[in-house]
Amino acid sequence: MNVENIQTDKLDLINWISQLQDSTLIKELKKIKLSRTITRSDELTKEQKIRIELSRNQLRNGEGVSNEDAQIRIKKYIQSKKTA
Repeated sequence: MNVENIQTDKLDLINWISQLQDSTLIKELKKIKLSRTITRSDELTKEQKIRIELSRNQLRNGEGVSNEDAQIRIKKYIQSKKTA
């Protein structure tokens, strides 16, 4: 497949996706996107992979903090340091 065909195919897909109304299909496409991102794990070190797995286990066990909660905590901490 040459570069021109790839570009044409990508534009066709973008157009098709932009018109989708099927939420199930959109979720499946998001899963594909995520899985393609995750497959880059071969670029991670062994230590990074271990840390990611430990973090995932913590989240499964309800031990994690959401990004939103972490952002709120950080803002409160910064504000407390500014007023101190």
